[in-house]
Formats: sequence, C-alpha cells, structure tokens
Amino acid sequence: HYKFIQNQYFISSVGDSQPKNKIASALVNRIRQAISENSVFRVIILLPIHSEGALVDKTTCILVLWTMRTIHAMMKALKDEFPTANLDDYITFSSLRNWGVAGTHIFTEQVYVHSKLMIVDDRIAIIGSANINDRSLRGSRDSEIGCVIRDTDFIDSTMNGQPYKAGVFAHTLRMKL
Repeated sequence: HYKFIQNQYFISSVGDSQPKNKIASALVNRIRQAISENSVFRVIILLPIHSEGALVDKTTCILVLWTMRTIHAMMKALKDEFPTANLDDYITFSSLRNWGVAGTHIFTEQVYVHSKLMIVDDRIAIIGSANINDRSLRGSRDSEIGCVIRDTDFIDSTMNGQPYKAGVFAHTLRMKL
C-alpha cells in the first residue's frame, strides 16, 4: 500500500558503491514491483528543504548535493525502466514551509524536519534516531536507537478504496501528522 518516511537526511544508493546503505534501492525495487504488477503503491518522503546551516556553507552544500543525487538516481532508475509510467503515482518528495506577514512584508522559512519516522500500511511505525545516511546506518559511527511498533489492535478503515483493518497506533499517528 504505502510507506511514509520523515527523515532529517535522505542520502542513500541505487546500485552505486557510495553511499553504502541501500534504503533508496529497496524503495526503488518495491516501486518497480508495483509498476510491473500495475498495483497501487505509494512512497511519501518528507524532508527538510536543506540541512541545518546556511546554503553558502560547504557542509550544507555537500549534504544538499548528496540528497539530490539520491533522489535523481531513484527517479532515473525508474524512468529508464518504465519510461511511460507516471512516477508521481508512486513516489513523492515533499518539504514544509511556514509563512507569515510582518507589516507589508510576507516572509517564509522552512519547517525543519528533524524526525526519524516511517509508517507502513497503517500497521507498522518505526520511530528512532537514525538518519537515512551511512553515518547512522553503517553501525560503526553514531549510536542509534529505533523502535518498531506493530499494531495488534485494529480499526476499520479503507485503503485504496477497499475495506482495510488499520492498526490503531500507526493510523492515528499518520492522521495526526
């Protein structure tokens, strides 16, 4: 059905040797399956517009570059294999912004996504500290923790227009986001 991902970083690989983590590759493979089967499946990824820091800082620019490389590699792999598929039906990358008015001036700023969260099919929620990057996922640098919550209490819902038993926690969490 779907995977909803909120993460501070999205630096991963689709068949390349760097980065080492294969989160992006796993998502591409699942989307390939959905396109091949002509089934409904969606990946929604919510990221900050850019990492913390000014866009003129070298580190910030490198993180933006690697994020864009990841997104481009995913989209290119899918488009090359399925040139007529509408990829917007399968994957969406989004960011959030606030806006306000001060006198006659309108201003805007990003809502900085710092969370590390995944919700799968309104039945599983993964909440933790790991970013989607090698620093968090390789296991030899930062100490990370994650919690997998598999619902055992279900409510009546719909998924893709069909009756569906959604997990109470995962569904409620997604609806409140």
